[in-house]
Amino acid sequence: MNHGNTIISYNNNKQNTILAVDDSNVIRKMLNHYLDKNNYNIILAKDGAEALKTFDTQKIDLLITDINMPQMGGFELLFELRQRNYNPPYIMITDSDINKYLELAIENQVGNILSKPLNESELLNTVYKLLYPETLFGLKNYLYVDENTLHTINVSSSQQCEDAVKLVLEKANDLGLESDFIPSLRLILSEMAINALYHPHGLTHQKEERQSVQLKDGDKIKIQYGVNEEKFGVSIADFEGKLTKLVVLSTFKEFFESNQKMMKAIEMGEDPTEFIKDKGRGLQMAREMSNEYYFNIKSNEITEIIIITWLKKNSSNSANQSIKINEIN
Repeated sequence: MNHGNTIISYNNNKQNTILAVDDSNVIRKMLNHYLDKNNYNIILAKDGAEALKTFDTQKIDLLITDINMPQMGGFELLFELRQRNYNPPYIMITDSDINKYLELAIENQVGNILSKPLNESELLNTVYKLLYPETLFGLKNYLYVDENTLHTINVSSSQQCEDAVKLVLEKANDLGLESDFIPSLRLILSEMAINALYHPHGLTHQKEERQSVQLKDGDKIKIQYGVNEEKFGVSIADFEGKLTKLVVLSTFKEFFESNQKMMKAIEMGEDPTEFIKDKGRGLQMAREMSNEYYFNIKSNEITEIIIITWLKKNSSNSANQSIKINEIN
């Protein structure tokens, strides 16, 4: 279905209606191009006020809205829609620093904000997952490969966790992942796998003390990896579902504020070490270093982190600051 940037079709059976709102004519045309060729019915609006009128006359299945617009911006639009009991799934987009909007994202419980210039694959992945939440979980739904081509490792101890990360990195190299990506992937997987093993199972103190652990019988985390023609993917899942959208957003905000304080201390010739954060570092690494990432949560059931890395490096597949957190009850 999806092979890198070559999108055949995400939606062959049902024509969902998507409202795309942006004050830039160029961005509206681009969104129309990406979505129309994938069999979506597209309605375009130039600002929030025009979008509100559309909701009064059309059934909208998904909203894509810019944050900064004249008349009415994206967050104002969301507020007005909720006042009118319109609650479609939505994606916010911006060419500004997303970190500036983290407080508003927390206040409005916004989980999906994509950076411009938009990556077509990332955009369409996010659109499809929001329209069809049954496809949120499972690495196969991001690489678009058969489940049988993926490799699964069940982990229930610290040693197994360490061995699993080493194995995934070795296999990533064997499957063609460019060597320049390996160090970043190592850092992300080491942090995220350990976090999944310890935190959801009430072992945070043991992690802080660097103690080895063995989970109770029946408890485990699942690491899965695989490849398609252009991407290597890894998923890490625990079966507790304790992470929340609010925790992830708050972590991003705390890291942003800490980094600002560090930079200011350095500029003033002061010691910045007091502003170095350790808690939540894995979440921030996934965001900063991955070509694509997705945090998917089903409360009290599962938390799954999807990490996608292009096999070959080019100018269009660098990491970005986009936020993709999907939480369902």
